[in-house]
Amino acid sequence: MSMSDGLFGSGKDSRGDALDAQDVYVRNNVRRRVEDVREAICCALKEALEERAEAGDVQTCAMVALVASGVLRIGTHRVLLFVEAYIELLTRMKLYITAAYLRKHSALTDIRSATNLQTTVYISCGTCGKPILAQQGGSMCATCRSPAAQCSICHLPVKSMLFQCAVCSHGGHQACYRRFYAEIPLALLSAPQAPSPGSPLKLPPRLYRSASTSRSKDRERDDATDIVAPDDLFDTSTVTPAPRQLMGHPCAAGCGHFCWRYRIHAMGVLMRITDGNWPGTS
Repeated sequence: MSMSDGLFGSGKDSRGDALDAQDVYVRNNVRRRVEDVREAICCALKEALEERAEAGDVQTCAMVALVASGVLRIGTHRVLLFVEAYIELLTRMKLYITAAYLRKHSALTDIRSATNLQTTVYISCGTCGKPILAQQGGSMCATCRSPAAQCSICHLPVKSMLFQCAVCSHGGHQACYRRFYAEIPLALLSAPQAPSPGSPLKLPPRLYRSASTSRSKDRERDDATDIVAPDDLFDTSTVTPAPRQLMGHPCAAGCGHFCWRYRIHAMGVLMRITDGNWPGTS
């Protein structure tokens, strides 16, 4: 070891130790600031969650509870209540596919276990009344050898996914119906006539009471503030309602029912009608 190393080596070590200590201090300070910011964000999210829960926003509460329940320290019981309320809302709005997807992929055991209940459907032959068992194939009756489901287009037994109309109960292979509806153009249907401009608007009793109450309150408010509205401000006699047009595909079995129906909106846009008269798959 030379004399120069002995003179300058200790200085380098001391400067290195000082830099390491400063680096550790900066890192710890950054960590503390990050934790403070994270805690502030969590507090803000908790307050927003409570506000949304009081406002009845079930969708936002359920999504936040599913995504950030661990960070926000939301209890499992409360997460379960949020998700169950959201699934009930989806069911009321007839969004059954979304509700089933949420049940199937939920991390909560109580929600996911609901998809395994009552999943067995017992069917019987429509000709002889004997039960059709899955061990026997499911598409043919083992007693009378009649098909359990027959396609209305090709008249062959349906062994795969069944397409069936919920109104006329006709159905068949999905491929047959896709090809049939692709070749048959839409037919123009007759729609209910719009009410005449002079006829009063018929509302349900509850809506009519609320509408009349709101009108009386508006009149009282206008009288109190001496505001006089012109007579022709809400005159709808000159407004001509746009004619409603419906188009649909006739049933492939020829029963006269239109299994697929669309409503024509502005700019020629077709909108499906989901009023319970839609075919389904089983």
